[in-house]
Amino acid sequence: MGTCFTETTLTSTGSFLNLHMKNEGPSMYYDRVPLAHITTNPSSGEDKQPAIFNTRACRTFINPDKTMTYRACNKCNKKVSESTRSGYWCERCQNNEPTCKLRFLIISLLSNVSGEAWFSIFNEEAETLLGCSADELAKMKAQVLFHFQTNIAPSY
Repeated sequence: MGTCFTETTLTSTGSFLNLHMKNEGPSMYYDRVPLAHITTNPSSGEDKQPAIFNTRACRTFINPDKTMTYRACNKCNKKVSESTRSGYWCERCQNNEPTCKLRFLIISLLSNVSGEAWFSIFNEEAETLLGCSADELAKMKAQVLFHFQTNIAPSY
Protein backbone atom coordinates (compact mmCIF):
# COMPACT_ATOMS: atom_id res chain seq x y z
CA MET A 1 0.00 0.00 0.00
CA GLY A 2 2.55 2.58 -0.99
CA THR A 3 6.12 3.35 -0.16
CA CYS A 4 5.72 5.87 2.63
CA PHE A 5 8.47 5.21 5.15
CA THR A 6 8.23 6.29 8.75
CA GLU A 7 11.10 6.95 11.11
CA THR A 8 9.94 5.71 14.49
CA THR A 9 11.42 6.16 17.93
CA LEU A 10 10.14 3.51 20.31
CA THR A 11 11.11 1.29 23.23
CA SER A 12 14.33 -0.54 24.18
CA THR A 13 16.32 -3.03 22.09
CA GLY A 14 19.04 -3.98 24.53
CA SER A 15 22.36 -5.15 23.08
CA PHE A 16 21.17 -5.36 19.47
CA LEU A 17 22.86 -2.04 18.71
CA ASN A 18 26.30 -3.49 19.45
CA LEU A 19 25.88 -5.93 16.55
CA HIS A 20 25.84 -3.09 14.03
CA MET A 21 28.93 -1.22 15.22
CA LYS A 22 31.77 -1.37 12.69
CA ASN A 23 35.48 -1.07 13.36
CA GLU A 24 35.57 2.38 11.77
CA GLY A 25 32.73 3.62 13.99
CA PRO A 26 28.98 3.69 13.73
CA SER A 27 27.22 4.36 10.46
CA MET A 28 24.45 6.92 10.35
CA TYR A 29 21.99 4.03 10.66
CA TYR A 30 23.74 2.07 13.41
CA ASP A 31 20.88 2.53 15.86
CA ARG A 32 18.13 1.19 13.57
CA VAL A 33 16.49 -1.98 14.75
CA PRO A 34 14.44 -4.43 12.65
CA LEU A 35 10.79 -4.79 13.65
CA ALA A 36 11.33 -8.53 14.09
CA HIS A 37 13.80 -7.85 16.90
CA ILE A 38 11.34 -5.56 18.64
CA THR A 39 8.42 -7.99 18.46
CA THR A 40 10.41 -11.11 19.38
CA ASN A 41 12.62 -9.66 22.13
CA PRO A 42 10.96 -10.73 25.40
CA SER A 43 12.81 -8.07 27.41
CA SER A 44 11.52 -5.11 25.35
CA GLY A 45 9.41 -2.84 27.49
CA GLU A 46 10.01 -4.72 30.77
CA ASP A 47 11.92 -1.86 32.38
CA LYS A 48 10.06 0.91 34.12
CA GLN A 49 12.29 3.39 32.27
CA PRO A 50 12.09 2.99 28.49
CA ALA A 51 15.19 3.09 26.35
CA ILE A 52 14.95 4.49 22.85
CA PHE A 53 15.39 2.79 19.49
CA ASN A 54 14.87 3.68 15.86
CA THR A 55 13.41 1.68 13.03
CA ARG A 56 12.53 2.39 9.44
CA ALA A 57 9.19 0.97 8.38
CA CYS A 58 6.38 1.42 5.91
CA ARG A 59 2.96 2.36 7.26
CA THR A 60 0.87 -0.37 5.65
CA PHE A 61 -2.48 0.00 7.38
CA ILE A 62 -4.39 2.40 9.63
CA ASN A 63 -7.12 0.64 11.58
CA PRO A 64 -10.45 2.12 10.40
CA ASP A 65 -12.35 0.40 13.24
CA LYS A 66 -10.66 2.60 15.82
CA THR A 67 -11.33 6.29 16.15
CA MET A 68 -8.31 8.38 15.20
CA THR A 69 -8.95 11.17 17.70
CA TYR A 70 -9.93 11.67 21.31
CA ARG A 71 -11.13 14.66 23.34
CA ALA A 72 -8.34 15.86 25.61
CA CYS A 73 -7.92 18.20 28.56
CA ASN A 74 -6.52 21.60 27.58
CA LYS A 75 -4.06 21.43 30.50
CA CYS A 76 -2.76 17.85 30.74
CA ASN A 77 -3.77 16.25 27.37
CA LYS A 78 -5.44 13.29 29.10
CA LYS A 79 -8.76 11.97 27.84
CA VAL A 80 -11.85 13.82 29.10
CA SER A 81 -15.48 12.78 29.34
CA GLU A 82 -18.59 14.84 28.81
CA SER A 83 -19.68 16.31 32.11
CA THR A 84 -23.13 15.69 33.56
CA ARG A 85 -23.40 19.46 33.96
CA SER A 86 -21.83 21.14 30.97
CA GLY A 87 -18.40 21.00 29.42
CA TYR A 88 -15.80 18.28 29.86
CA TRP A 89 -14.50 16.53 32.98
CA CYS A 90 -10.80 15.68 33.40
CA GLU A 91 -10.28 12.90 35.93
CA ARG A 92 -6.57 13.68 36.28
CA CYS A 93 -6.99 17.42 36.92
CA GLN A 94 -10.25 16.89 38.81
CA ASN A 95 -11.62 19.83 36.88
CA ASN A 96 -14.60 20.66 34.68
CA GLU A 97 -13.75 22.80 31.62
CA PRO A 98 -16.15 24.37 29.10
CA THR A 99 -13.94 23.31 26.16
CA CYS A 100 -11.48 20.60 25.23
CA LYS A 101 -9.23 19.87 22.27
CA LEU A 102 -8.98 16.99 19.85
CA ARG A 103 -5.77 14.95 19.79
CA PHE A 104 -4.68 12.08 17.59
CA LEU A 105 -4.23 8.48 18.67
CA ILE A 106 -3.87 6.39 15.52
CA ILE A 107 -3.50 2.60 15.59
CA SER A 108 -1.35 1.61 12.61
CA LEU A 109 0.43 -1.44 11.24
CA LEU A 110 4.08 -0.77 10.37
CA SER A 111 6.10 -3.20 8.25
CA ASN A 112 9.64 -3.66 7.05
CA VAL A 113 11.61 -6.51 5.51
CA SER A 114 11.96 -8.21 8.91
CA GLY A 115 8.31 -8.22 9.98
CA GLU A 116 5.37 -6.12 11.05
CA ALA A 117 3.92 -4.75 14.28
CA TRP A 118 1.00 -2.63 15.50
CA PHE A 119 1.86 0.76 16.93
CA SER A 120 0.05 3.67 18.52
CA ILE A 121 0.92 6.94 16.82
CA PHE A 122 0.38 9.88 19.15
CA ASN A 123 -0.54 13.47 18.39
CA GLU A 124 2.75 15.14 17.40
CA GLU A 125 3.88 12.26 15.18
CA ALA A 126 0.38 11.90 13.67
CA GLU A 127 0.26 15.61 12.80
CA THR A 128 3.58 15.24 10.98
CA LEU A 129 2.39 12.08 9.23
CA LEU A 130 -1.00 13.47 8.13
CA GLY A 131 -0.03 17.10 7.66
CA CYS A 132 -2.91 18.50 9.72
CA SER A 133 -4.15 18.76 13.30
CA ALA A 134 -6.90 16.58 14.75
CA ASP A 135 -9.24 19.60 14.74
CA GLU A 136 -8.53 20.25 11.06
CA LEU A 137 -9.17 16.59 10.19
CA ALA A 138 -12.48 16.66 12.10
CA LYS A 139 -13.55 19.77 10.14
CA MET A 140 -12.64 18.11 6.82
CA LYS A 141 -14.56 14.98 7.80
CA ALA A 142 -17.64 17.05 8.74
CA GLN A 143 -17.48 18.92 5.42
CA VAL A 144 -17.23 15.70 3.41
CA LEU A 145 -20.09 14.13 5.36
CA PHE A 146 -22.23 17.25 4.87
CA HIS A 147 -21.46 17.29 1.13
CA PHE A 148 -22.33 13.58 0.86
CA GLN A 149 -25.61 13.98 2.75
CA THR A 150 -26.76 17.07 0.83
CA ASN A 151 -25.53 16.31 -2.69
CA ILE A 152 -24.97 12.61 -3.14
CA ALA A 153 -27.45 10.86 -0.87
CA PRO A 154 -30.32 13.28 -0.19
CA SER A 155 -33.06 11.90 2.01
CA TYR A 156 -36.42 11.23 0.40
